[in-house]
Amino acid sequence: MLKFVAAAVTVWGWATATLLSWGAAHNGRAFFWTAAVLAALTAASYVRAVTTAPGTVPMSWRDSPDGGRASPAHPLHGGRRRWCTTCHVWKPARAHHCSVCKQCVLKYDHHCPWIANCVGYYNHKFFLLLVGYATLQFWTCLVGCWGAVWSCLFAPAQARGAGVAVPPPPAYCGSAAAVNNFYGAYLFTAALGVMLAMFAYHHACLALQNVTTVEELDRTGLTYGKSPRQNLIEIFGPLYWTWPLPIQPHVRSDERGVYFERQRPPDLCPLAPPPQRTRLSPDILTSLWAVLPQDDPDTAAPLHHYPPSSCETTPGPQDLAAFARSKSSPAVFGTFTTGDMVPP
Repeated sequence: MLKFVAAAVTVWGWATATLLSWGAAHNGRAFFWTAAVLAALTAASYVRAVTTAPGTVPMSWRDSPDGGRASPAHPLHGGRRRWCTTCHVWKPARAHHCSVCKQCVLKYDHHCPWIANCVGYYNHKFFLLLVGYATLQFWTCLVGCWGAVWSCLFAPAQARGAGVAVPPPPAYCGSAAAVNNFYGAYLFTAALGVMLAMFAYHHACLALQNVTTVEELDRTGLTYGKSPRQNLIEIFGPLYWTWPLPIQPHVRSDERGVYFERQRPPDLCPLAPPPQRTRLSPDILTSLWAVLPQDDPDTAAPLHHYPPSSCETTPGPQDLAAFARSKSSPAVFGTFTTGDMVPP
């Protein structure tokens, strides 16, 4: 893995140095310093993403599934205790086991081979900065070096095709070997720039929604998203001037990556009534036992009934009577039970 990282850094350095020199010769110092600053920020973000540990399960969680305390404000993930069968520890919300690093990572996003590290709670900011700055640097070099590509490669070929005298190339073009080296660096940067742009867009959307990569694939229905600004503050910290800098956020929320506040999915109908508590008789509880999730007794939340869709109209007595005739066993229909139905 370290050899792969060394090879990636070497290729990036070759492409960056080549495009910086050719772009500066064609555009001047303004381009050079702009691309150089972006390259320096990319390198600093890369170093921080590689060297910063993503975060592991704290010692207080290894023996107790709630870190020594339980509170309604800090519910367990999915209402269930989560036990890692590999590490043999309790896992907090949003923590997952990485088979490559062989440890449970807090707020696990994914394992990135480009940084030879997991992307987790403590280095998520540095990973996003790396992707963003690398994309900006590559596209700055591509746009700035396009004039050199045209002058050294396409202009002579166009003149030969038109049957006119080939203009002398600029002095910075140099030999054919130098032009080929520049052309190879430009093609490599163009291919990687397109992929990084799509990658950066995807992770920016996830960050704005406070969703990790593994949660996007898991689709458990749990959501931790707040407003886009609050979601970014959770990653980059409350001090806005530190967001573009590859430094650790001043204050981290959610108690160091252990507790996260779950949010209920937004209701599409703003005028819908709030959820109602339903009183169930013992015989109906017996029939529902086979279909309800079996939570632990000490972690199970009080049973609430929610309509299938808050925007649907409440069924009338005729609908309930027809539903009761079609069912021989006790059943639940929306927020009504068979005890509330009109007999046929």
